[in-house]
Amino acid sequence: MGVNIDEGRLSRLAGIVGRSVGSWLVKYLSLSLGGNPLQSSFWNPVVARVAKTLYGWRKAFPSKGGRLGANLVLL
Repeated sequence: MGVNIDEGRLSRLAGIVGRSVGSWLVKYLSLSLGGNPLQSSFWNPVVARVAKTLYGWRKAFPSKGGRLGANLVLL
């Protein structure tokens, strides 16, 4: 992985010193930096985290109808 360097030039330089070009996966807020945000797979971790949070909120704060139904069942 090179910063501000052409991939072809980076490969040639790595070959001169006997190394190979690799990648360095960096994540920030569960998004991989350098990823393509136009691909849906880029957003899958974000969608999963938001869905998990919403599920927790729904479980902790049931709707008024849900509370009313639970109260009627208890009576």
